[in-house]
Amino acid sequence: MKMRSVIPLPAVAIALAACGGGAPAAKPAPAAGEDRPAQMLIDALQKRGKEGPGPGDAIVTFAVFSPETPPVDPQQRVVVLNGIVEATFNTPPPDLADPVKRVRGRPPFVVTVQPVEALPLNLEALAAAAEPAEALALRGAKTAIFVRYLGKPAPDAAHLRGVGVAVSALAADAKGVVTDLGTLRTWSSNEFRARIQQPEWVSDEVTLEAAQDESGSVIFFTRGMAKLGLPDLEQTGVPPAAARDTFAGFQRTWAALREHGHAAPGDRLGETLLQPCKRPALEYDHECVGLAPPQ
Repeated sequence: MKMRSVIPLPAVAIALAACGGGAPAAKPAPAAGEDRPAQMLIDALQKRGKEGPGPGDAIVTFAVFSPETPPVDPQQRVVVLNGIVEATFNTPPPDLADPVKRVRGRPPFVVTVQPVEALPLNLEALAAAAEPAEALALRGAKTAIFVRYLGKPAPDAAHLRGVGVAVSALAADAKGVVTDLGTLRTWSSNEFRARIQQPEWVSDEVTLEAAQDESGSVIFFTRGMAKLGLPDLEQTGVPPAAARDTFAGFQRTWAALREHGHAAPGDRLGETLLQPCKRPALEYDHECVGLAPPQ
């Protein structure tokens, strides 16, 4: 039986549809991996071999960037942080009681602490996409706390909800900002805590984006699908003049993919044959399926 996603479509899809399905503004495509700190971080933290992700696995990586001085004993700090997480799940504060109830038990995520200066991570790229206050906090961060889940996606995205609860508790303790390294979005601690109190916050965990390659063609792609155990979707070779109409079809295929569940190149979504992605694997978090260029 194929896994089916029951998570509603993100708000971005509704906003774009309200604009008549217009494509997001295309920006120049960065060099391979240039704006993919998520993959660099996964390479740095992830154990390979049998513990690596398999087809259909979910990968969730959030970071709390804190002004606190890096601990002399990182492992001892991890013990303290895990204690904060366990206390939050066992006796949640009133504002997190409903999010914790939806999780139904602490997912098996891992907490890691690293000094920012030792990370293979371009904080400036994250700061450039953040609001001014959060950008300032990113640039001044000294310690990064990572919460990472790798495993099968749970019903109602409970694995992602659990990470959200943990990250919120840790951000409050470390007085840091929260970055989703799947979508590269950053929130203040208070904003993120308010965010996860909304029952459908997981519906906004994927972004649809566009870039322009050196030839001038437009590339449509998603970010964040790995958090749901689904492949990201891309379409390359789109003439700028056809971008608006092509993006409408890209949205429809993306919605069909989320309804269908996990898929791989060679599978069909209705009459659409999914292809291997053109971009390097460094450009997405785990798996990817592509659409043929428009004819």
